[in-house]
Amino acid sequence: MLFFSVKRVLSGLIDGKVWIAGATPLLAAASYRIFGLPLNPFLLAFLFAGTLSVYGLHAIARKRGRVLLSEKIPIAAGIFALGLALLLPVRLIPAMALTGLLALAYSHPILPGKKRLRDFPLIKIFLIAGVWTYLSVFFPAWEADVPLVTSWWSFAAERALFIFALTLPFDIRDMQSDREEGVLTFPIYLGIFKTKQLAFFALLLSQGLTTFHLGIGLYTFELWLGQGVCSILTAILVAGSHSDRHPWYYTGLLDGMLVIQPTILLLITAF
Repeated sequence: MLFFSVKRVLSGLIDGKVWIAGATPLLAAASYRIFGLPLNPFLLAFLFAGTLSVYGLHAIARKRGRVLLSEKIPIAAGIFALGLALLLPVRLIPAMALTGLLALAYSHPILPGKKRLRDFPLIKIFLIAGVWTYLSVFFPAWEADVPLVTSWWSFAAERALFIFALTLPFDIRDMQSDREEGVLTFPIYLGIFKTKQLAFFALLLSQGLTTFHLGIGLYTFELWLGQGVCSILTAILVAGSHSDRHPWYYTGLLDGMLVIQPTILLLITAF
């Protein structure tokens, strides 16, 4: 009985997109903390609601079924996100509008020829890494109205490389469906082995930037070490990825690194 209760809770968190939605505000909170800025709870809530809405609507679009009661949650989350947007600085409106447009175009065929952004060759992985970095690094900077000095850009590159490495295994998982849809991805183009090598290289570059940030004083040794542990854990998960893995290996464990990494950083900066 306990097993089924735990499984049901995990299903609600993972399959209900709450798990992945929680990653966005945590990553943004880590950005605030690393740069010594006060957290804006309205922005963090907006990021959570917006991510929950986007991922939920994407799941609905892929299922192409009628909207059930449980699937109305992403619609409610989207409305809530719009309300929260009114409490944020006006200077964020263009950035929020661009993010919403990209999210809509990613999942829904609104482009010429009834295409989605994810249908274009090799673009999916860059789009995901770019948007997540955009939301979790640049939104806090713009909200706090601080200048984007070199350390912000190098920090954004570090995070983008980390997310890029994390996202590649999802293309390995989706190889069959991407082939059927005619979508060219890195595993289809390079093969699984070289795709994993690309992910390892991205993690190495990301960790190289953490060393740079240690050198310029942005990171303490503890932060640098925490990032290194997360990179090693991610590399292990990337190495173990293949198409026959349980879906939660991806949506639970790999997506979970987007929760674990900022949580470790927030815990370190709290002391």
